[in-house]
This record gives sequence, structure tokens and C-alpha cells, in this order.
Amino acid sequence: KSSHETSETSDCEDRIKRVIDTKKGPIKALPRELSIFNSDDDDVTKYSSCDDLTYHLEAGEMRDAYNARGIYTGSISRKDQVPHGMGTMKYHLQGRSYEGHWFYGHWHGLGKITNANGDVYVGLVVKDLREGRGKLYYSDGRVFEGTFEQDDPVKGTLLFPDGSRYVGELHNGCRHGLGTYYFTDGSMYQGQTVMNVFEGKGKMTWTDGGWYEGEWLRGEIHGYGTEVRPDGSVRHKGQWNKGVPIRN
Repeated sequence: KSSHETSETSDCEDRIKRVIDTKKGPIKALPRELSIFNSDDDDVTKYSSCDDLTYHLEAGEMRDAYNARGIYTGSISRKDQVPHGMGTMKYHLQGRSYEGHWFYGHWHGLGKITNANGDVYVGLVVKDLREGRGKLYYSDGRVFEGTFEQDDPVKGTLLFPDGSRYVGELHNGCRHGLGTYYFTDGSMYQGQTVMNVFEGKGKMTWTDGGWYEGEWLRGEIHGYGTEVRPDGSVRHKGQWNKGVPIRN
């Protein structure tokens, strides 16, 4: 595990106690601790006592709340025989893993999700969905840090491998809504973006000091707007058509 992931996990251990209610549910007697499938050939040394609500399983077969199965190490609910508390599940079929807090078989609390495509998420999870503050490392080298809603990154900072970055609203992993895009050459766009394309109203400021403010369509200056040269003089104020000023 990388140092930054370990740091983020340890920093939130105290806060996560407010997210999870580990006392929910009645206490029942300890079941026959062979396995959740009660086969006769299990290694009973995999199991150890944890507390009145849970016990510990070491690298054993387990299922989550959706009956998806994998190899699990961590705390198990005595009542429901599913992950509950801290634990790690390496799934058989989905090619993914989850490490962190569980709540009766659900990913819930602070956790790390590793997907089959190489994407890695570290942050808060609510009932199996990324929710709240988190950090997403894309397999293509992009890194997003900010707010998630219903598993979707919605607002924050998106860093690109070439050094450029975007700060603002997102949808389905794309720049979408209001935000600011910082180019590697020092240029900057502030305004509306639709699915990664400048569209709506926005302002582009170039490194030489010139700027344009007005309407955009499909990534081009289009509609009404004003362009100002680096010396402060107005190049054109009025209508534009695909980046070309329309002069009367």
C-alpha cells in the first residue's frame, strides 16, 4: 500500500466511527464456527473471537450483501454471517477488491476500491456507493479529488498526466458545468463546459495577456463576445462564427 493511501486511511479512523453504527441488530449465540457454508472440511484455525457482535475470519470464502463472493479477511457479523467492521474482500468474478469498513455486508465508511480496469478509489463509501469526499486514481493517469454523489464525481479538482488541471463541476467523469481549466502553457478558460467541450458562456485568457469573453459552441468561439488584444485594444466586439469575427 502506498504511503499516501495509508495516511488518508489512518487520518480518518476516528471520524469514521460517526459514520457506522456497529451496534445495530440483536446479539445472538455464537454459531458453529467452521464456515458460513458449514462444510466439514474447513480449517477452524481461520477463525478467532473478536467481540460479542463479530468474529475474525482469515482468508476465507465469504459473500457480501449481494451474494457476490470472494476471499475475505476481517471482521464477520455473528448474526448475519457477512462482513461487518474492518476487512478486505478480493472478489472472484468482478476482478475487483474492497478494503475498509463494512456494515452488514455493505461497503460503508472509509474504504479503498480497486476495479478490474485499474481505477482506484480511496475515500468515503455509503451503502456500496462512493459518497462524500474521496480521491480517484484513474488507470490512464488522471487523478480526481473532491466530492462524490451517488458514485459519481461531481465537484473538485481533476489533474491530467500532461500537467493541466480542471477545477469545477463534473458528470460521469467528464468536465461538465461551471469550472476553470488550466492549460500547461499558462492559458486559462473559465466558464461553462459540456461533456469536456467548452460550450455556453466563458472567458479564455491567453499567456500573452489577450483574452476573449463571450459565447462558445462545441469548443469554438461562436455567438456574441469580445476579444481584447494584449495591449488592451479591442480586436472585435460582436458576433462570431466558429472562431471568425463577423464584421458589418
